[in-house]
Amino acid sequence: MASGICGISSRKFSSVLKCFSSSFRRTGKLCKKDLLFNEVKIDRKFLGDSLTENTQIVLQEVFHMLKRMGKSIVCEGVETKEIAEFLKAEGCDEIQGFLYYRPMCQKDFETLLHI
Repeated sequence: MASGICGISSRKFSSVLKCFSSSFRRTGKLCKKDLLFNEVKIDRKFLGDSLTENTQIVLQEVFHMLKRMGKSIVCEGVETKEIAEFLKAEGCDEIQGFLYYRPMCQKDFETLLHI
């Protein structure tokens, strides 16, 4: 798999590590000499429902580590303004979740985009 990702990356394609919370449990995969992904998606399960002090500390350290490695950070499943503001302040590059929009049918999506 690593050779396939290297081939894709060398052709200027981006690659994403999805479900960071699952991968984080297997830290050996994150400690390889070269983490082959350009972007890391942090799952809602990793964020939790509220920003406890411990959650904030863990996220700050994870973000710091990923930024030092030159990775883009995307957080999924954000539902509150409080969490979104914290993530922005800590350097999250993209935020996804119900805070912005709920799933919608194609017609509603086209209306939203004024198509």
